[in-house]
Amino acid sequence: MICSYYESFLRNEIFYDHPENADIVLDVYEKDIRQRDYIIQVIEDYIHGGSRFQAVKRFLTWIIEPELKTTRKVAKKSEYLDREFEEAMKGGK
Repeated sequence: MICSYYESFLRNEIFYDHPENADIVLDVYEKDIRQRDYIIQVIEDYIHGGSRFQAVKRFLTWIIEPELKTTRKVAKKSEYLDREFEEAMKGGK
């Protein structure tokens, strides 16, 4: 779990206008150990005088967009399973 100090900067200053992006970054922090250092580094750079634009750009490029792309791929691949389940439920009634 990311410390509340970093989370407050992430939610209240970096992504104050897009809270869903802050949620994605926090989810990636929890799931992917390899990305944790990068996420902390971006927040630390912002805290020590980096621009909000640069922090948002780095998060969008390296954390959020790849995560959304992966989520879409998984949803597309499992789409047929959802259809099969719905058909099985219709046939079982």
